[in-house]
Amino acid sequence: MAHTNMVMVTMVVLLFLVTPVRSSLMDKELFPRNWRRPPMKFLRSEFSTETFEAILQRHTSTISLSSSSLDIDYTKILRIQTGYYEQPASWKMSHLIGRGEDEIMVAIRDDNLYVAGFADQTGQWHAFPRFVNLIPGSIPLPIEDDYVSLLGVGGHTNIPRLTLGRESMLDAIHTLSNYQPSIDNKVLGKALATVVVTLTETVRLRNIREWVRQGWSKGTRLPDKVAEEVVHWRRLTCAVLISHKNNGQWWGSKEADELYWSLGVRRRDEAFDRLCIMIWPRGSCTEEVLDDQHIAKIELDMARRARRWPTRKTGMGS
Repeated sequence: MAHTNMVMVTMVVLLFLVTPVRSSLMDKELFPRNWRRPPMKFLRSEFSTETFEAILQRHTSTISLSSSSLDIDYTKILRIQTGYYEQPASWKMSHLIGRGEDEIMVAIRDDNLYVAGFADQTGQWHAFPRFVNLIPGSIPLPIEDDYVSLLGVGGHTNIPRLTLGRESMLDAIHTLSNYQPSIDNKVLGKALATVVVTLTETVRLRNIREWVRQGWSKGTRLPDKVAEEVVHWRRLTCAVLISHKNNGQWWGSKEADELYWSLGVRRRDEAFDRLCIMIWPRGSCTEEVLDDQHIAKIELDMARRARRWPTRKTGMGS
């Protein structure tokens, strides 16, 4: 009996020695010392096994916590943007686990949810050209971060050609995990666009979130009208903020007119229902918003609401 036990122990030890142990990106020197100033929040997501709900909740709750303290009717406003060429106040480092050895780390700014770049499975960072200076040691990608560069002529109008869902994300992770400069730009652009829509557009815009949620298991494609919203996030935000500043008046702003002609939006609540979170526009609205007077108005509304419904918490929509 003792001999049998010894043989079994020996076999287990040998099996342990010959079984490859998965190396993680977190084991590699991903973050040079000169890139440790902005705080980083790490989000690990297993796309082969986790539900879309779990992955989405992880990202939305983390982004909500790092947003500004302001919200309108429970919809949060992101913190003030620092500028495209400056480090954000913090990074969301989204560690995406795919099939087998596939894994990448995606760097997402917390102030506008822009994807700046990704690290492949070797730990090498690749950044969009305008963000290279934000990621020390990164290699510039051969394409920009706009949808024209990612998806070709027509830009965001090509998003409905993307299949979105679990398998598409696993394919995208595989492409980026094994990225080589020799890869065709169309293949690279498709993979990056899939990651951007899945990780950021679903956090920004409710219609896209719901469409991806419903089609996650089998795969889905966005209708043209839903995909069109990706270029109107700032405009939707501006229209809602201007309306709030003007005591609920909807018509009169350039943004409201543009939303009517582009998306058929006729009322404030129709714009609001499309938003999961709002961007701090940095002076890009046609009327000044989020100045001291407007912020005071928002804070007063929040205080009144808290007294009326003290147990309800601000979030980013369901």
